[in-house]
Amino acid sequence: MQTKNNELATWIEVSTEAVLHNLDCLEQKRGPAVKLGLVVKANAYGHGLEEIVRLASPHQAVSYFFTASFEEALRVKNLGVAQPVCALVPADRYLLREALEQGVEFVCCDLDFLETVAEVARSAGVRAQLHLKLDTGLSRLGLLKKELNLVAQAFKKHHSSCELIGLMSHLADITGEDILFAHEQRSRFEEYGAYLKAVGLSWRESHVGASGALPFTGNDTLVRVGTALYGYWKSEHEKQRTQERFGAFEWKPVLTWKSRIMHFSCVEPGVSVGYGQSFVAPCAMRLAVIPIGYSDGYSREFSNCGAVWVQGKLAPVVGRVSMNLLTIDVSAIPNLCVGDEVILLGPQEGVRADILADCLKTVHIDILSRIRPSIPRIVV
Repeated sequence: MQTKNNELATWIEVSTEAVLHNLDCLEQKRGPAVKLGLVVKANAYGHGLEEIVRLASPHQAVSYFFTASFEEALRVKNLGVAQPVCALVPADRYLLREALEQGVEFVCCDLDFLETVAEVARSAGVRAQLHLKLDTGLSRLGLLKKELNLVAQAFKKHHSSCELIGLMSHLADITGEDILFAHEQRSRFEEYGAYLKAVGLSWRESHVGASGALPFTGNDTLVRVGTALYGYWKSEHEKQRTQERFGAFEWKPVLTWKSRIMHFSCVEPGVSVGYGQSFVAPCAMRLAVIPIGYSDGYSREFSNCGAVWVQGKLAPVVGRVSMNLLTIDVSAIPNLCVGDEVILLGPQEGVRADILADCLKTVHIDILSRIRPSIPRIVV
């Protein structure tokens, strides 16, 4: 059997051209008064945090980076970016002092945390830079209307150690056909903001919208984008609204996940394949084994319903995806060799993250962010 020489068993390719295309589109669509903040949490949605930040930071439109944790924010800071870096979910509070000393901005959504931040900032001799999060209807994190007076008094009390940089919220639903609730949330945000200004607070940045809200940035000074940066629409309804507002255009998926064929086998009719005998060959079949499994982030739920791209054709996954291996049917694809590349996820039809997400009844962000961080990311 012919074998090809190869080095990596699996790797991620990050497309420079796609990143720059998406950033150029975002620059054109965001509006002249709205800054562009890139969301690079969850290892940049599986694309590689360092790789995406290095690619995006020189672009003239990029004004902010948003992470989830302090740990991620410090990794971005260590790359020497000129843009501010803000942690949206700073739950790893053991890194609070280091984050303060490194100038990381972060979100505050409760009074107890504000008191803690003020104390640590005073002891470190720095002034914390905070974005205050308001709960306008997501009912997750954020301050309620009844808490606004108390938080205003707390900011005035801690003015020397805590600076209010931004006011923010997050929309609960921007993907459906009816987005009336998103408009309700934006109205509440404006109402709450007007109250805080009336009692003496001020801030520089105002941000509610993310990728799906590009047509509705309102009075925002900043928009947070993740999904669009990585090349996907949140939904068909969101795509339609955006294209109605800005004209026809497309995002380009940035990530391609590749592996290689490691083994071939042939099975006769009636032979079962994989754990649990979940697939039984209906005819004589040629199978290929790929050294990827659910421990790498290729979901077990793709068993008997997923497919991979091999030499321009889709090869269905047969049998259960195991921890480190999956099996595909290559009966209709001749002249394959051990070492040939396969595409597990990428811009090709049938293996796009949104298509795979439909198979699992989830969202493409879920599919992308599952990919094991230690798999090499290669910028191409």
